Amino acid sequence: MTAPVLRQATSIDGAVLIEPTGVCHAIGVILDGQATEKGDSSRGARYNSAVRYVSSSPYPCLAIVVSEDGWIDLLPSATQA
Repeated sequence: MTAPVLRQATSIDGAVLIEPTGVCHAIGVILDGQATEKGDSSRGARYNSAVRYVSSSPYPCLAIVVSEDGWIDLLPSATQA
């Protein structure tokens, strides 16, 4: 995943699923996960979908949420080393 391609991919709606090595598996993904009380109803769907996905993933992962209002959140899973 090159920087110019990443800029184009992140300009569309949905998530970009990338391995730590830079291999891109999907663009425009809708994240889903088990319901959790960790979300924040004032933050919107993008943030809360990432929270649910990271919380229910059986694998270590990190979600980077870039909200339309400019906020950037890093959401590591609990199993992240």
